[in-house]
Amino acid sequence: MAFRRFAAALIGLVLWTGAAEAAPQTHAYGEDPRQTLDIYGDDDLTDAPVLLHVPGGGWANQDKAMAWSIPRFAGREDILLAVMDYRAPPDFDAADQAQDVAMAVAWLKANAAAHGGDPGRIFVMGHSAGGHLAALIGVDPFYLEAQGLNLSDLAGVILLDGAAYDAALQADYLKSVYGSENASAHIFGPDISVFTPADRVRPDMGTPPFLILYVSQRGYGIRQVHALEAAFDAARVDYETAAVRDSDHVRIAYEFGEPGSPAGRAAARFIRKHSGR
Repeated sequence: MAFRRFAAALIGLVLWTGAAEAAPQTHAYGEDPRQTLDIYGDDDLTDAPVLLHVPGGGWANQDKAMAWSIPRFAGREDILLAVMDYRAPPDFDAADQAQDVAMAVAWLKANAAAHGGDPGRIFVMGHSAGGHLAALIGVDPFYLEAQGLNLSDLAGVILLDGAAYDAALQADYLKSVYGSENASAHIFGPDISVFTPADRVRPDMGTPPFLILYVSQRGYGIRQVHALEAAFDAARVDYETAAVRDSDHVRIAYEFGEPGSPAGRAAARFIRKHSGR
């Protein structure tokens, strides 16, 4: 309950701070009411890189209003930004949510050009639980293939202090916080390895390049980063990792679009590098 109250307060802060931003265009990428995304910054763009942001919220409290300062980042970098919502428990689990991210990618593949974006340069970025979903569709071809796409259809994946790169470690953490053996059952179900990006990495699968950003204070989060790094090393995946100091789990995303944000600067370099700019 404490996390839900915290998330609700953050959403209220998002809506207040977002008032000065230009209103985004909302589009449906599926039939469920939560399968929508907001498009920012399509004025005067031509063949721009596309960034799909997947907000966090414990796999249950996400909201596409959690764009925070990211639209300002996209505006400075001449990037077409989409911020998505996705379905939530108890009716939907992480598999459904990962499929939602893949569906949003497919929608952008088909529609980005009409908004000034280049459908051949789509990057996916996720924060917290959204980072888990972004990582999952970036390493497991199942989700994109269900939409007629491949891992190589992604130009890159950016992870902002993500979670559950090792889902078993995440389940142990949720158990310690909520005191329940089943704290993660509604998210991951019985076969937790299916939802572990570090277990889904394979060589020669066309895995896109990754940028893994994390705050330096979360011990269990750093262990999960190391698990993903080890999997990438074994599969010879192109990736970069950077610790973001003087930040925390929320601030790394909340301040991402501010000019001095280390995470934003690293992401800008990564997008330029992998979009041929």
